[in-house]
Amino acid sequence: VLAALFLALASCTPPPLSDSGARVRLIADGEERVVQTAATTVAGFLREAGVELTALDRVTPPEVSAIVDGITVRVVRVEERTEVVTQTVPFERQIVRDATVPAGESQLLQSGQQGVLERHYRVVYEDRQETERLLVQEILTESPRDEIRLVGAKPQLQNIPITGTVAFLGRQDAW
Repeated sequence: VLAALFLALASCTPPPLSDSGARVRLIADGEERVVQTAATTVAGFLREAGVELTALDRVTPPEVSAIVDGITVRVVRVEERTEVVTQTVPFERQIVRDATVPAGESQLLQSGQQGVLERHYRVVYEDRQETERLLVQEILTESPRDEIRLVGAKPQLQNIPITGTVAFLGRQDAW
């Protein structure tokens, strides 16, 4: 039983490294290099190689993996940023018929003004390349103001020539 237990424990340990250690291919920060190491795990190897990780960085294979000769360890640097994109919002045009403006003419009652819209994005970069862009929030910081133009609806009065006699009755008088 004791021999079986010893064999079971011996099979759980990582394979023994040679005296000079293992050769590991490291890909990180845009560089690729081969490093000789005596570390037994990927996390120990990264510490030994002087590679510091942030909370978002990804390591392949995982940091708890055992180091074997010829393994490739890849570190992907991940950054998250918030970007704000400002856009203009066009104004609308309204045309209002008005009886105080002569027909065929128009007057500007209110000039239009564009609005401002801010779009907030969460952007994820992996090894300085954008991999994801997610719209988080839209804020209308300035509302657009409509342009209002009055268009004439007042009929033009014309002089009508009258031939003959005109009679006018008013207040019981005749003119």
